[in-house]
Amino acid sequence: MKSTPVQARAKQKRAALISAAQQCFAELGYENSTAKAIAACADVATGTFYQYFDNKDDMLRVIASERLNSLYEEVPTAKDSVLLAEPDGNNNTQQVFHQVLALIYDYHAQAPELHRVLEQRRGLDASLQALLNEHEARLQERILRFVKSFNTSAP
Repeated sequence: MKSTPVQARAKQKRAALISAAQQCFAELGYENSTAKAIAACADVATGTFYQYFDNKDDMLRVIASERLNSLYEEVPTAKDSVLLAEPDGNNNTQQVFHQVLALIYDYHAQAPELHRVLEQRRGLDASLQALLNEHEARLQERILRFVKSFNTSAP
């Protein structure tokens, strides 16, 4: 995996390539998506693709990592459970749990084709499998800590 650029223009190109790859993977499927097709969709030269990514496997791992990091940041922390209390000091625990579940379901509903590609590829790419397992375990731990912060009898 190549390092993330620091210059604004390079960041924009990289972001455009990631967005284009998500679109290509979702519309064309993984097998039919090529560096050339992704670059064309991003309106950059194919060589630009290779400045930021080693290959489409690398691209898919970056997409998975960025999406899961984004979801992780949206899930409330245990400290947030105090902030979610109503002005009278009460927590509507059930409502908060539903909001967190809705967040996770919405995440998957946003890009079902992309998730299908990730699930298909995870069995074929050990690096992707390890990355997804690591991120999912981290997310699960955060959710569990958040749920436990409500001191419910059966989180």
